[in-house]
Amino acid sequence: MVTYTNSPVNPKGHDIQQLMQLFKLLLLLWVLPAFGLELGFNQAWIKNQYSHQWINYDSNESERILQMAKDGNGTIVRMWLFEGSNAEGITWKNNIPTALDQKFVDNLEHFIQTSQRLNLKLNLTLFDGNIISQDSFDTFKDRWWNLLNNKYN
Repeated sequence: MVTYTNSPVNPKGHDIQQLMQLFKLLLLLWVLPAFGLELGFNQAWIKNQYSHQWINYDSNESERILQMAKDGNGTIVRMWLFEGSNAEGITWKNNIPTALDQKFVDNLEHFIQTSQRLNLKLNLTLFDGNIISQDSFDTFKDRWWNLLNNKYN
């Protein structure tokens, strides 16, 4: 029989609190997948095409990237839609968003269909942290306000 003193260390020198923390961590890692923990990665943009990946779209590279995610046992890929301050794919008139470029829509549709074929989920992220830089905000403050507040539906 092992007896413990007021110290958190047992007679063999093992720290009971550290062992309990390790046990809790292992239990958490074992249980989390049951709660929908996804394995995936943040692709951000395709083939060095930051801020114009959907207009200068490379379908072969997109398929290769998604296949790599699948081969790596990924279940989800995060992808940016409007990265950079030019918000590629949005048609503007007097700083009012009026439409999406058809090429943008067609290429995004291909990307979505490829991910569905590979049984991958997508986390399509609207903007990156650079979309409203100080320079672009000063130049296009009405544009960003209109877009982010849905002023014109």
